[in-house]
Amino acid sequence: MQDNRRNECFLTISGCLLAVLAAVTSSTVSACTLFTIVQNDVVLMGNNEDFTKQGAVWFIPASNGKFGRVNVGFHNIFGRREEFAQGSMNEKGLAFDAAVVAKIPWKPDPQKETPDNLLWRIMDECSTATEAVEYFHNFNCPHLSHSQFMLADASGASVVVTWLSGKGLSIVKREGTAQVATNTRLEASSYRCQRWTRTTKELKRNGRTLFESARQALQAVHQHGPGGFTSYSCIYDLKQRRIHLFNLTNFDEVIQFDLSEELRKGASSHLMKDLFNNSPSLQEIRTKPQRTTYGTQIELSQTELAAFEGIYRFNTAPDIEVRITATATGLHVHATGQSTAELFPESTRSFRLVPDRGQVSFQADKDDRITGLTLHKQQDIRATRVQNKIKPRD
Repeated sequence: MQDNRRNECFLTISGCLLAVLAAVTSSTVSACTLFTIVQNDVVLMGNNEDFTKQGAVWFIPASNGKFGRVNVGFHNIFGRREEFAQGSMNEKGLAFDAAVVAKIPWKPDPQKETPDNLLWRIMDECSTATEAVEYFHNFNCPHLSHSQFMLADASGASVVVTWLSGKGLSIVKREGTAQVATNTRLEASSYRCQRWTRTTKELKRNGRTLFESARQALQAVHQHGPGGFTSYSCIYDLKQRRIHLFNLTNFDEVIQFDLSEELRKGASSHLMKDLFNNSPSLQEIRTKPQRTTYGTQIELSQTELAAFEGIYRFNTAPDIEVRITATATGLHVHATGQSTAELFPESTRSFRLVPDRGQVSFQADKDDRITGLTLHKQQDIRATRVQNKIKPRD
């Protein structure tokens, strides 16, 4: 039994660390980016909608006790004839958007009602993110098996809602001025994809307006290529009830709608391509190389890189020896019985596996000496540094 456990652990760790994959971890088609940012009484929520079809926007006035709202999404997909809303903002300033995550088992609570679409019900009936969270507690939501949702309101409150194996409902609240989500469950591990890292950096840059920070963040992580592209991007101003739209990776042309004005006009629907004058062609976007990197790599000196060299052993699998050596631009990692992997730095203590298959962060003592590392992927796995320098092999 102990041998079986050791083998399973070895496969998990070495597979996470060094398995050679032909593509990035999550499919490009589902590579959406969501964020909420709050500053100086301004609350913005932004997203890149990455898919393979062109987008649409439509307005639904209030009726029968339901709030009026604007929806963004697609027409006639997945075999449906009706519109498919991927995001929305209602007249109270509550907004949501969604990102696909790896599918996991989900079972309904037989004591709870299962609405046809809980997110639509939330947008029809809720004014705040707090109210929306209560709906997730009180109703079943089958979409949680393969999606996570960001919800934000005009007060600046924002949450990311998803489902975790072994826990159930996961609610992560915004901390600090911004909250970012992509296509990995935030509470599952500390792994964050390149788009999350780049978006977070862009939102923290000083010297520009909040709207410009949001626009630049979306532009920095947009998609292109035959496997999927950024169909549209939007920035919701939740206090002013305005929505700003960008089409097909063109961030120089923006269309703005005032929600109150549009709802007074009555129900309407628009294809994105009909609203813009200078959108790139679909052929132009699809024929570009598929994007897989997002400019997150930084430079460290050879002295800084050499500080990470040594031998490490995983705490749950001490038979696995991990040897780390410095290169001109990053680190080489070699585990027992495996080929060499490369790491490039994203901060002074955080590195990413090449291609984007995980992250490694290093820990240090009070004297700034490296004591261990953590591999971040589907879970967080710790390793202890057992030797500072690597002796040449005979």
